[in-house]
Amino acid sequence: MVRYFADGNAAAAKGSSVQQELFRRTQHPDFSSGMCQLDGVTVVVDPIWSTLRPDPKWTPDGNANPPRGNVYAIAVSVSARRAQTTVGNQIGSQHVVVLNGMAYGFAPCMN
Repeated sequence: MVRYFADGNAAAAKGSSVQQELFRRTQHPDFSSGMCQLDGVTVVVDPIWSTLRPDPKWTPDGNANPPRGNVYAIAVSVSARRAQTTVGNQIGSQHVVVLNGMAYGFAPCMN
């Protein structure tokens, strides 16, 4: 799971299109349709590891069942950037699912 976040931040350093492609590849396979586009924004996520916990009953918005795999929640600090300028900061939680030894997430949607 550490690699999931490290890879996401490394992709952000290379630009929005690189990060978008990473999010496409690491999107949970059961929820690959309807991904949002980053539209030139990059997202840097700093997880607070001491808050990592199982969350087996969590379901993505609009779904009745949890995703396949082991679901975890973690507190994160998120910075959204466009052209080297921070356009937003947020503290919240993020869900990551480990399925068949790989960490999957749910790509962010810019509001």
